[in-house]
Amino acid sequence: MIAYYVASAAAMIGNSPAVYGTTANFERLDKPVIFLPPGNGINPVPTGNPGLWVTTNDYPALALREGREGLVGFTLTVGTDGRVQSCDITMSSGSPDLDDTACSLIRQRARFTPARNVKGKVQAGRYANRVRWQIPSKGQNVATNVPIPKAGQVNFTFVVDENGKPSQCQISGSALADNAKTPCDAGVTFQPYYNDRGERIKVKVQTSQTINITEGNDQDLKPE
Repeated sequence: MIAYYVASAAAMIGNSPAVYGTTANFERLDKPVIFLPPGNGINPVPTGNPGLWVTTNDYPALALREGREGLVGFTLTVGTDGRVQSCDITMSSGSPDLDDTACSLIRQRARFTPARNVKGKVQAGRYANRVRWQIPSKGQNVATNVPIPKAGQVNFTFVVDENGKPSQCQISGSALADNAKTPCDAGVTFQPYYNDRGERIKVKVQTSQTINITEGNDQDLKPE
């Protein structure tokens, strides 16, 4: 998420570069998978939003560069503690890195109310869903007539709560634009941070951006 914020920080200081976003969207199965026969109990139920298990910041870099997309179907085995014990790919996207990344993140982040048998006793269960890796068409979110930013440094400090809402925003530095905005001013909502136990946590974020303006000929201006 910090990488995403740094990439979008330019927009907050008045410079909006062309950014092609990515999405990782959960979709309900066309026909829900019923693992327990009627009257034999209840299946595991996600706690929270499954759409946060795989976020827009998780797109594998190589797949993004190569423009690969796909739909990943998966089935989870959920233990009596509500944690994922295993993730099995039931429908491949055609790209192993998209499949593996989806399962890896879901194992880390997904939490459930455990399954119960007909007597109400907690038991292991299964859950199925799918996630679509999709890159929006080029041309979206492209800014035009953007002024060149000032040279210098811009510093951001803010707090992100358990729901991704920023507060206590501060901005400073020599490269501030007249219309500079903090995440609080811009109405930004971040993907939540998680600790090692998969719990959402409040965090303090400090990041900075250095802007260098260089004059030179075509040869000098080639990227290093």
